[in-house]
This record gives sequence, structure tokens and C-alpha cells, in this order.
Amino acid sequence: SALMSTFVSVYLYVYTDSLVIMTIYTIIRIGLFPVSFILGSKIAKKVPFTYTYALGLILITCSLIYILMGKSLFEFNRNFVYIAAVITGIGEGFYYFSANTCNQIVSNVQTRANFLSYNGIFTNITSLLAPFVANLIINGSKTDMDGYRTILIVTVVIFIFVVFIAMTINKKSDDKDVTLKRAF
Repeated sequence: SALMSTFVSVYLYVYTDSLVIMTIYTIIRIGLFPVSFILGSKIAKKVPFTYTYALGLILITCSLIYILMGKSLFEFNRNFVYIAAVITGIGEGFYYFSANTCNQIVSNVQTRANFLSYNGIFTNITSLLAPFVANLIINGSKTDMDGYRTILIVTVVIFIFVVFIAMTINKKSDDKDVTLKRAF
């Protein structure tokens, strides 16, 4: 997700040619995390948490498709990137809520350290390999923008695949209310 955000930012910067617009884009996207994180927790009380995970990925995917198809929109009016920021921010909030919930559900006090260690190892390995693969894709493309477009399309395909997998898992969250007082 972090690497995808970097590629999206570079891709959009080419069309906006403005650090100010891209800074506002990032502030909007990240600013929506806490709001959609809380909204995701409320939704997960009523439906399986994997639905909020899938919803987050669907929103992120819709944002990527909008970005891929919005070239003429961005050239017409650079402010259309803010729509992508809102959709992505809400999607990432749902995604991160669900990913954190999943980390708690699939582990317990005895296994959490091992689970998070292995999860961190595999996450870091993919974080190391992804830029290398992306570099191969960009260098093998006719233009850099074609390479970025290919990377974004591959990301969309992977996200759609993960959404289908997430929809097969039917795990509801606890009925207990989560409060800061109880967490600490």
C-alpha cells in the first residue's frame, strides 16, 4: 500500500505539475484515515470485518481506476485529483482498520509475537522486492508513464483478487465495545 501510494503520487504529479496540489492530496488522503478507521469499526460491528477489508480494497481499486482513466480530467482541471484523495483515504482507513483487526483475531497473547514477527519479515521482503520489480517494469516499458500505468494496473488486478478472497472469510468482530479506556 505504501509503495502504491508512492507510485500514485508520482503518476499524479506528472499531470498536476504542482507540489502544492500533491501536498493537499496527501493531507486529504491521510486526514481521512482516522475518520474512516472509526467508521469501519462501526460497520464491522454489524457485518464481518472482512467486508470492511474488502470495501477498503474496493475503494482503493476504484480510486486507481479513476486515476488511470482520469488523464483527460486531470489535464482539464488539476483539482480532480482531490476526488482520488478522498476515495483513497476512505479506502485506506477501512483497509488499515481491518488489517489491524485481522492481526488481533488470528493471533492470541501467546502467538502474537511470533505472528507479528513473521508478518513483519514477509512484509519487509515484499517491500524490498516490489521496487526492484517495479524498476524492471518501468525500464521495460516504452515510457516511464507506461511503466507506472502497468504497475497501477497490476495493483488493481491484485486488489481485485484479494477482495474475492476476503469475501470468502466470514468472521465477525467481538461484541465488546472498543474504548480507549479499555485499550489502555
